[in-house]
Amino acid sequence: MRQIGFPGYSRHGLRKNAVNRLLEAGCATAQVAAVTGQTLQMVEHYAAQVNQARLADEAIRKLIENEGSR
Repeated sequence: MRQIGFPGYSRHGLRKNAVNRLLEAGCATAQVAAVTGQTLQMVEHYAAQVNQARLADEAIRKLIENEGSR
């Protein structure tokens, strides 16, 4: 990536970021696999990480809301 003016970036990292953003936008894993050319198994691996982060965010949000109602 250095040759095209993006030092510090890798194709792998950029593709992973694209997968995560598509998943966060609500795309189905099959759709993401079609866009990125990755296997469904690899996309599902990333989806588990995205889902875990989403669940954690929701849990913290509920905790904050609950604390505010006390």
